[in-house]
Amino acid sequence: MKIIELQHIYKTYDLDSTAHESVLRDVNLSINDGEFLIIEGPSGGGKTTILNIISGLDTEYEGTLLYKDKVLTGISATDLTSYREQNIGFVFQTFNLIPHLSVIENVILPMKMNNTKNAKKRALNLLDKVGMKPYFNKNVTKLSGGQKQRVAIARALANNPNIIIADEPTGSLDSKSQSKIMKILRGLADEGKTIIVVTHNNEILSYGDRVVYVKDGQINNQGANLAVVADKQKRPQYQPLKSHINYQQIFKIGWKNFRQRIWRNIIIALAMSIGLIGVLLSLGLGNGITKMLQSEDIKNQIPTTIQIQANPESGIALNTGDSASIKKAAGKKLKYISNIQNYSLTQVKIKNKKLVFKKEHPNYAQLNNLVPDVSESRKLLQIDGVSSGQRYKNIKEHGLTVTKKFIKEFNQGNHTKYTVNSILNQDVALTVQMGNNNVTHKTKIIRVQNGDNAMFLSTMELNQLVGSHPKQIAYYLLELKNPKNNDAVLKKINQNKKFNALSSGNILKTVIQFINVIQGLLIFMSLQAIIVSICMLGIVLFINVIERTKEIGIMKSLGYQNKDIAGIFISEGMCIAIISYLTAVIVSVIIGQLINVGVNHFAQFTVKVYQTFGSALLIVFLATVFMVLIAIFVPIRKINKLDASESIRYE
Repeated sequence: MKIIELQHIYKTYDLDSTAHESVLRDVNLSINDGEFLIIEGPSGGGKTTILNIISGLDTEYEGTLLYKDKVLTGISATDLTSYREQNIGFVFQTFNLIPHLSVIENVILPMKMNNTKNAKKRALNLLDKVGMKPYFNKNVTKLSGGQKQRVAIARALANNPNIIIADEPTGSLDSKSQSKIMKILRGLADEGKTIIVVTHNNEILSYGDRVVYVKDGQINNQGANLAVVADKQKRPQYQPLKSHINYQQIFKIGWKNFRQRIWRNIIIALAMSIGLIGVLLSLGLGNGITKMLQSEDIKNQIPTTIQIQANPESGIALNTGDSASIKKAAGKKLKYISNIQNYSLTQVKIKNKKLVFKKEHPNYAQLNNLVPDVSESRKLLQIDGVSSGQRYKNIKEHGLTVTKKFIKEFNQGNHTKYTVNSILNQDVALTVQMGNNNVTHKTKIIRVQNGDNAMFLSTMELNQLVGSHPKQIAYYLLELKNPKNNDAVLKKINQNKKFNALSSGNILKTVIQFINVIQGLLIFMSLQAIIVSICMLGIVLFINVIERTKEIGIMKSLGYQNKDIAGIFISEGMCIAIISYLTAVIVSVIIGQLINVGVNHFAQFTVKVYQTFGSALLIVFLATVFMVLIAIFVPIRKINKLDASESIRYE
């Protein structure tokens, strides 16, 4: 029964646009099932090209190739790869073993394509058959040429193929090793395997059942009565059996390849992690600060009042009559409303020495805080206590109450040495800004108060000072019964173009939005490092493809599909990505905790400004996977374009 048949095969190489070289010319050849065929001839005669066509490695030819009376010519590259996997075993002149794998791993390599159970046991049996079992765990680079070829034969038998193709199997061996290899091949033919050997060595011709002589691209001698008679019968195309790759095994191969270049890959992973660290820190800091600002402790410290100022675009100042409009907008939700008059203390002068208050000066520089009302004055005195001077008794008193902090700052600014006692009854000139005017008011210091939160004139004296000037409202303050209604009331008040209302809660929201913007900018900056990492990873993986072109060709000849080989490289990329991701997580957490410690030390209160969270980790992990998929795109295209027969010869 014919197992292989070549009908009128022509093969031509294009040297350039006009010149062509004919390699095979009208080759017709039939090979019987179980036959040991030797194809003999000089170098360059077309012997190896015939083998490449039979094995499906070369598809650029004219004519018809049949396997068991089914057409192989014109079927897809995927089906041709499956055909090799299921029916062809290769033995090469240069052995073509994967150098970083052990003897048994090389033999198991083709078995991974069809999920052979007990692969290790079968590999050991095959190694025993060729006399290499004692060396099963040895690296193939430590073997002699004859030993390597015997391992190659064991690998060729891994998937129990029908056909063994041996291209110059003894070309690199001494006579002793040559004899061993040919006896093994002869034994396989006796077991029913179809053996096709290409050689120009006359010493091994006696091992074959038939010898075919090829010269100048033509078969000059078919040997026995096996001449091909071409017919016009229409035959079905070859349909390979479906095979399923074990993706766990693919990852194992990728992991082994990763370990072969462990230090280079680790350096790449560390470089990739820089951008990921930036993203994780940005997300963690943004999350931590936002949570801190939204915490109950912070919310309890934020005033719930609404502040209403004049809208600068309206050009109209606030006045006492505006309270009615504001009360109407608040309605029954209003708890109280008050106005803050536009007066401020700008200067205090004692005996030609003065202390000037800037706008950013502490609270006691604001006149409304200096003299709230009688009840508040009494409360402040009760809380802080009087250190020196008159006790609070007479509501009609005249004079200025100062604080110890004021005395300290006055002394520092003027190089004076006033004490709580010596400053009492000193004449003092106050400069008060009322709108656009400055008014000077003279009085005496009658009291020194403990603490530093308030300094005020007596109620009667303040009323006399400001009563002679028209009231100017700086802003209104109102508080609602339920702060949850603040947003609705704010919206209603702001419908009046004269007002510009805002609350501390709104300011907090603005701060959080600003933090989110900063967070986004930091992430964007980190993305630049990530883009560089993607390019770097893509270049490294592309270089890996170039470096391992021969290995890729070997794997394709063993039956690995393009997608399977791509899966190996993706696995290597994923190993790099996982190390990069874990490094980024660990480093970002360490840096984040150090930031928390530093902030707590200087802030003197416990707060977590860095808080990582699950969704951030997931997002960054998915981003890492996406990086690998982008980086591997060009290398995978290169893998798909590699020709198996040319790749095997790549050095």
